[in-house]
Amino acid sequence: MKGSIRMKKNGKLIALITGASKKKMKTDKERKFRSKLFQSDIKIYADGVSEEYIQKCIKFFDSITGQQIAERSREDFERLSEVSDLSKLEDAAKGDGILDLITLKVMHIDSDDGKDPSEIRFIVEGSAPWCDGYEIIVYDNRILHIGEYSGDYEQWRNGE
Repeated sequence: MKGSIRMKKNGKLIALITGASKKKMKTDKERKFRSKLFQSDIKIYADGVSEEYIQKCIKFFDSITGQQIAERSREDFERLSEVSDLSKLEDAAKGDGILDLITLKVMHIDSDDGKDPSEIRFIVEGSAPWCDGYEIIVYDNRILHIGEYSGDYEQWRNGE
């Protein structure tokens, strides 16, 4: 059903979305999923994104292997250890043990409005003790970055 969606906050109209399908759109009201690899709940922020697209993003995230995350995280760890003293974490960060140091908290799903819904785009954010923030960036069905937080698709799309 096409029409308009009125979004109100404290009784005041804050947004009017026209031409939207009321059945397909989701808001960021307390959504989360259980990560199979990390065995933890991850909040989802996906305002204006279809349930189908959210499920595709979760499926893609769950398809990323522990080995992929461990290898790329280890590369990030080694890069940062060149400029910071991370010797206290060295033993814990060996091999797959590095996964135990990572805490993932939230998945930001890029709106599929006007884009090909088969092109998965999201950023999962969290923390790791070797950096100020941690992220996994997926753009157009590819893992662009795993490691220190930047919050920016473009930085990694351009190979920086």
